[in-house]
Amino acid sequence: MPDERTKIAFISYDKNVHFYNMKPILKQPQMMVITDTENVFLPQPEDFLVNLAESYDLVISFLDNLPNYFANTKDQDSAFIAALQCSNNIIKHIGGKMVFFQVSTTILRHPKLQGPAGKDIKQGMERLDLWQSSNQFFKNTGTELAHGQISFDLFDFSFGVKKGYKNIKTFSDISGRSSGNFYYYPEFNAYT
Repeated sequence: MPDERTKIAFISYDKNVHFYNMKPILKQPQMMVITDTENVFLPQPEDFLVNLAESYDLVISFLDNLPNYFANTKDQDSAFIAALQCSNNIIKHIGGKMVFFQVSTTILRHPKLQGPAGKDIKQGMERLDLWQSSNQFFKNTGTELAHGQISFDLFDFSFGVKKGYKNIKTFSDISGRSSGNFYYYPEFNAYT
């Protein structure tokens, strides 16, 4: 059984941000969806961070059913930034660890994270600027998380894109600045 002090919250994201209410009085988790990723807010902030020991059965049920919730999605966009901001708002008053799983190469609101436009990747990989961080937002956010005693782990997957560009240096800044870890899985395939 988990430590009685352990708190946990789950957020999933595609082009929207999905929150899960797992208060122990519920019979099953409740999903709430925020479609406005420009002006993020927490619909019921007190309901998302729950005691793991009290909500253990709901958490296990949620994790068992999570793959079914998004099995038929075709959405390639990612509200990574909005989900990150929401996660920070949920735990910033107590600190802790955030763990993110990122598959999409497209991040809404941050076009600098995309590959070199109109260039062949082989030519582009010779460019020095592709090996350096291209977005201050990730550095600044990592520093902000560290000040709030929040560690950020990011698992980054390149799914179905062979030899595609993904700005992993910029992504890794947030983990490095917050004393977290960055894990990169190129050409990831869950079916092999």
